[in-house]
Amino acid sequence: MRRSAPAACLLLSLLAACTSPGASPPDPPGSPSGTAARAAAGTPSPGPTAGGAGRSGGTWGDTWGGTWGDTQGDTWGGTWSGAWGDTGPEPPPLGGDERDLGLTLLLGSDPPRFVDVDTGRGRAVTGLPRGVRDWYVWRAGDRFAVTRLTSETGPRTYLLDRRGRASRSPWRDFGAPSLDGRGVWQLERPGDGSQEGVARAGDRCVLREVDARGRDRRPPRPARCDLRVGPDTEAGLITTGPDEATLTDRSGRVLVRQPRIVAATRDHALTSDVAGDAPYVLWDLRTGARETVPRPATPYEPGEGVVSPDGRWVLLEHGHPSWRGGPAQLLDLWALDLRERRWTRLPSMPVVASLKHTDHRWLPDGRLVIAGDFERVDRAVAVWRPGEPRLAVRRLPGQERFTSFVV
Repeated sequence: MRRSAPAACLLLSLLAACTSPGASPPDPPGSPSGTAARAAAGTPSPGPTAGGAGRSGGTWGDTWGGTWGDTQGDTWGGTWSGAWGDTGPEPPPLGGDERDLGLTLLLGSDPPRFVDVDTGRGRAVTGLPRGVRDWYVWRAGDRFAVTRLTSETGPRTYLLDRRGRASRSPWRDFGAPSLDGRGVWQLERPGDGSQEGVARAGDRCVLREVDARGRDRRPPRPARCDLRVGPDTEAGLITTGPDEATLTDRSGRVLVRQPRIVAATRDHALTSDVAGDAPYVLWDLRTGARETVPRPATPYEPGEGVVSPDGRWVLLEHGHPSWRGGPAQLLDLWALDLRERRWTRLPSMPVVASLKHTDHRWLPDGRLVIAGDFERVDRAVAVWRPGEPRLAVRRLPGQERFTSFVV
């Protein structure tokens, strides 16, 4: 499942067709988080209600009925696992310990801007067109990049210099960032890439990995035009078509072909059926052995997995796109420990949040950063390290909504 794409745009190979004026743009195929709940939602929920989260003694959420961060995972997991839906009690707001996080984020707002999380000070990226509703921001090697998704002519990517000034890149399409961030995977379509050009029977596209100078990083190969490209993983590139997903290594050899590939590390691939009723299957890419992994105790389908830098954890986002009939939406984050084959619900989950305006990324040091728009908290950033019982949280007062971020 992916983030915020309307159903008609779920196949991101049709990106150009889905970004006509007034349409809700799809998320980039290589983006690191998401859930098909966003696709069903169509549009995000309105902004949070007035008022911030209660604080007492440096702990968020204390005035909402106790220190939720320490007990919420167990208590709410048991209460909600069989009763989630439109009738359950409203979960408390995002909770955790308020403290400095030492992070500077590039936010995918309009315009994109760098923000010091602890002080709230920021500066906007210059040299970009204004009025763009959805920017996807990402690391391009040792630089930052921003990709414009809302456009009649398709995606356009800009690279930022050290002063935060943008210049256009040679990338004409955007499927997913390369694993090392120094290029992009793109699906070149026949003709002008319009919907009519892609839809013709017999059309073939070309899958390329292109560097920042527009040169091929490896030999191009023919591909179906209805593929969604990405993410790029240590094991290889994941591509998803209407009927199946494929994990292909650097030489072009197919490692796994299944209805759905949730995540891949250097040594493992996590797959599932399309309906989402059966347990996950964990593949050992070294030996070919397979084992089943039960699903976590949440009734909602997950998005694609986001793998921690050490390859041990797979973070999955679950969501309810129209809780209690809307406009409220629920976010529920779970992490699978591949070593122990055990699920952990993150502290303070579930929460009411705008799914389209919430994102998460792993840091190189093994921490997970969650940032977005949360009910009764407004924009905020939270940090979690596996094994910690509580989140560390900082609000971002006065910041515009954003659809993605990068550290």
